[in-house]
Amino acid sequence: TMAETPAMIVVSLPVTTAAIHATTAASLPVTTAETPVMIVVSLPVTLAESRLVTTVVIPVMTAAKKKIPVTTAETPVMIVVNHPVIPVILAMTAVTHATSDVSLPVTLAESLLVTTVAIPAMTAASHHAIPVMIDVNLPATTVAIPATIAVILVMIVANHPATLATIAVSLPATSVVSLLVISDAKKKTVNHPATLAMIAVNPLATSVVSLLVISDAHPHHQATTVLLVVAAALAAVTTAAVVVVAVAASAAVVAVLLPLATRMPRRSAIRETASTPLTSVYVTSNYLPLHVANRELYQYRTSFEFGENAEDLAGDRWKFDLQHELLARIFRGKPELRQQEEMCICLGQFILSPVKLPLDAGHEDTFQAEVVIFDKIGRTPIKRHYRVSLSGVQTINIAQSDQKWFAINNVLDAAFRVVFPHKVGPKLIDLNQRTEHGGIVVVRGVTIAATQTSVDGKMTPVVQISPAVRVVSNQTCFEGCKQILASCGTSRAKDRMAERYVKKKVCTMYGGSSGVTGMTYRVVDIDLTKQITDTFGYKKDPNMTFEGYFKMRYNISLSPSQPFFKVRPTTGHKNRAVHIPAQVLYPMELDDSQKSQLPTLCSIYPQDRMARIMDALERLKTTLNGQALNMLESFGLSIGAEPLRIKGQVLRPIEVLVPSGGSFRPVNTGLAENQEQLGFARSLGSLNHKGTPTNYTLVHLVEPRNEGARSRAIGDIEGTLRQMSSSTVFATKKTVHFQSGGVGIAARDLATSYDPTKTIIVASLHAKETGPYKDVKSALGASGFLSQVIAQNHTNNVVFKMIAQQINAKQGSLNWVVDITKTCPSATGKNIVIIGVDVASGNKYIETERKMERMDVHVVACVAFHVNTATKAWTHYCNHYVAYGKKEVLCRTDDPDAAETETTLSSESQRITSTGAVSKFLPTFVSEVRNHYQSLGLNIDSYVIARGSASDGEVAAAKRDETEAIKSAIGSTPFVHLAAQRRNNTRMHFKGKEYLPRFANDSYVNAPRGFVTTEGVPAVVGDDSITAGFYVNGANCTLGHAKQTKFNILHEGPGTVKELPELFYAMSFMFPNKPDGLPYPLPLKCADKYANLFVLLEVNEIKTLPQNLRTKLHYI
Repeated sequence: TMAETPAMIVVSLPVTTAAIHATTAASLPVTTAETPVMIVVSLPVTLAESRLVTTVVIPVMTAAKKKIPVTTAETPVMIVVNHPVIPVILAMTAVTHATSDVSLPVTLAESLLVTTVAIPAMTAASHHAIPVMIDVNLPATTVAIPATIAVILVMIVANHPATLATIAVSLPATSVVSLLVISDAKKKTVNHPATLAMIAVNPLATSVVSLLVISDAHPHHQATTVLLVVAAALAAVTTAAVVVVAVAASAAVVAVLLPLATRMPRRSAIRETASTPLTSVYVTSNYLPLHVANRELYQYRTSFEFGENAEDLAGDRWKFDLQHELLARIFRGKPELRQQEEMCICLGQFILSPVKLPLDAGHEDTFQAEVVIFDKIGRTPIKRHYRVSLSGVQTINIAQSDQKWFAINNVLDAAFRVVFPHKVGPKLIDLNQRTEHGGIVVVRGVTIAATQTSVDGKMTPVVQISPAVRVVSNQTCFEGCKQILASCGTSRAKDRMAERYVKKKVCTMYGGSSGVTGMTYRVVDIDLTKQITDTFGYKKDPNMTFEGYFKMRYNISLSPSQPFFKVRPTTGHKNRAVHIPAQVLYPMELDDSQKSQLPTLCSIYPQDRMARIMDALERLKTTLNGQALNMLESFGLSIGAEPLRIKGQVLRPIEVLVPSGGSFRPVNTGLAENQEQLGFARSLGSLNHKGTPTNYTLVHLVEPRNEGARSRAIGDIEGTLRQMSSSTVFATKKTVHFQSGGVGIAARDLATSYDPTKTIIVASLHAKETGPYKDVKSALGASGFLSQVIAQNHTNNVVFKMIAQQINAKQGSLNWVVDITKTCPSATGKNIVIIGVDVASGNKYIETERKMERMDVHVVACVAFHVNTATKAWTHYCNHYVAYGKKEVLCRTDDPDAAETETTLSSESQRITSTGAVSKFLPTFVSEVRNHYQSLGLNIDSYVIARGSASDGEVAAAKRDETEAIKSAIGSTPFVHLAAQRRNNTRMHFKGKEYLPRFANDSYVNAPRGFVTTEGVPAVVGDDSITAGFYVNGANCTLGHAKQTKFNILHEGPGTVKELPELFYAMSFMFPNKPDGLPYPLPLKCADKYANLFVLLEVNEIKTLPQNLRTKLHYI
């Protein structure tokens, strides 16, 4: 349509009243932003720090001084030149005939979307003085034209009356888009002589994209041809009409120009520059439309009465069994209603049905049955008697009810389990879709969630499909048990096996002619007394042994002596515990050596991720003749076919401030040299803290065999600290030797020999070993020592510089900062406390003579920074708290026939969860932080408090439990309370070919660094509403598994920082030993590292941090 309609430029200007300078005597009426403005003069309009446009200059001149209507403010700008037929004389010298590709690296620094110009070329054999002809077929990348050529002329043959116009473009400033629009409004006849127009580009304008568009208002206009003339000089130009529109490249303008401009080849992900404005972009999400019919469903409440031998068994599987048995009795004798029975969904407390159950008249909501569960205590079979009753029905309109999301999510879960039958945590997996990688099996699956979220400003029901994987060890449980027997002998073997496997998930994977079959189970006990020759009560043949069954069914020959695992299924209708030989079970948890492979094996590239989403949708249609879709339809649900697109913005690159001897040197993280693998590490060469020296004793803990090389490393680290004028000065240096395997003992001895407030200990380990690392950190951290572990030999000086920067930061001073007032104007002149909180959970094993127990341990780590926006000082404080959760008895040594694993409460916790632990201690830390900073004489104008969360459910709990407690802790000081979810399931993608032409096809890539959006944030979890929020992507990861962090705003008081996405994006660049943007911003990354370090170190008995370490970044 380029040749058939008048061209328009969407300037999208939030124009208020700007400085307008008239350069002629012509009148210039200016009214409101919504009113067209008649512009006949030079019109510089400056919109400083605008979200969309920085500077707009629109000089418009016509030879006849005609008025040109220009509208602004969300209205397309149309410039129409009613040009007369005026001849133009061209004189060209030194014409260069180009017969092959040449180079034109023209960059557009202001745009995230365009960097270089490239267009396809055809050589013209029969045109005098015009060596190259360019067709307007635009996304091609074959020719580039050198920027060193003095003059570039663009001629357009438009087949209309002989009109010649010359456009002189003089653009000394970089990052400008020049656009010429010429339109014939007279609607004369077609097949006219050529119209020629020329653009002369000043060679100094090295960052310019010039576009020329010729338009004819006649509807039958022929196609436009563009001729490119490359000449060494332009001797003379006679002009009759000149129109130049120069627009600083805003996102709105670029969005209009992209269909006309060529696609620009890029080296990597969308490149940032120092002056990049906020740019509106669309990404493809993993949300699909969820269509909800105006239909009712029925939710039947179920109650259970305990009879003889009945008890509340572990988990909910036994309730599902009882509900399925109840349904079987309701539908007994009604074969015509078999399909209705299959559509019912058992949830433990409820049964969902798309239609009313066929109950007797007058008893439409009640029914009861006596049900028996067969079980064993030890080796004694017993019958457990229950009475199961329907005790009421609730009608739910699935489109209108406030309680609909609980029902919708359970219906979706049941439908997807037709395709992915095994549920492991929130993941649904299909054991038939698996691949082996050495000792690890990767099983494919999905995570499903229904919610509503904002899309294009409207609240939209959606279903989120997130491809997932579950890893399984390729080593059987039997092989693991043999290793345990070899290491500790028979007397302690069962305890060690219980510690490793009980309460953990395992699975079977039987191969055969029909493919892979299997089940997932939860281990409840280990039995060392069973033999493969024992019978197991097989209904078809009571004399069938384990050995005979596995040989007959799976052609597996069982080893004669092996443990049997007592397990319960995690899927299906049967909850009865069964014994399975360890030889056919695979653990679904990996050891440390296998876990190191996970980042490579479990990463799903964006293109593959989107393909798996579409594959999951297709399998819903084909598996079991579309049973999943039938189930959805019966409940009034259907899923759209195409993922939804979400609108967001790409923020300006962050400028970090590197200390430089009493001042700061700005470093632009958007420059190409600061976006490679080392980030902006090269820009830290002149780092100079100019700190007040503090003398420390350096104790070097090292094996004698490594002393020579490691001592040289210590010298390099000390030299770097001296070079950066660090306050850390090693006045005294000591060397302490330890023998292999004895580093923990040596560290504990040091803790009693030196003053922790004046000592830094550097431990040099022979290799990366988890055990020695834990020993060193546990012994020294418990005593209040700052320590640095060097795990292996390094030859790269960059490594020693980074270690030195890390040691400097551990003293409490960041190696670089950001000026948050540049990204957050509302913070100007204020003193703000920014708090990050996270929790890590682990296990503590408790052995007595009678039993072995495993207890949950939760470490809540809290980190705070006081930010003086005037002096750019960031003052650190931290502490942690320990809470104990449930206890599980793994095995009993006093009663081999005791009941299955029991779960109790630790004495002080009342079964506290990780979320509950954060909610319990966060107000305590906020109060502690306030008192600490006030004792230093630091004022606090507001707080920003961000707590990590693992799920949307935690967000809802935090909103309910924490905000009021925080208000009580800090009094009247305003604060913002947020929940940050790093491991969320929302994924966002670009089509790679649109922004990265090195991709030959339309491959997807991840959203660019700096991408933020308020759309796509789930508004409900279950049936709890969640406050609004936003996503921030801090990582520069084009193809990998990095995710954007989701923030939910739980409370936002008056007088707080308003630019929250910008704040957290800026803090993504501040972690003191990572000179690059990270997915998690500074306070949350610190809290995450702190919590995971201390839960690993087995120092959980230290319920609070030694006082001298609370101002140190000891955890990095």
